Amino acid sequence: MAKTSFLISAIERFMVVWVRAVEKRPRATLGAAAFLCALSLAAAAAFLGVDTDTSRMIDPDLPFQTRALEVREAFPDLKNDIAVVIEADTP
Repeated sequence: MAKTSFLISAIERFMVVWVRAVEKRPRATLGAAAFLCALSLAAAAAFLGVDTDTSRMIDPDLPFQTRALEVREAFPDLKNDIAVVIEADTP
């Protein structure tokens, strides 16, 4: 219990100091927040991305991946087509 109450009182003291600092310098606080937002946006634009190629999510050395690569190389015109083979006893 003593550790918890010490932690809570430390957090309360920090919050009091933080609020007083913001009250004294609201423009500096707003400027710092705007700078951090701009920095976050720049970092997101530089380092985050989306790869929608689902074939890259699976190991390319798997047998069906190697066969799919062979088919794509053999038939380059069929890049985005889907071929379905249905086998049945009767037509």
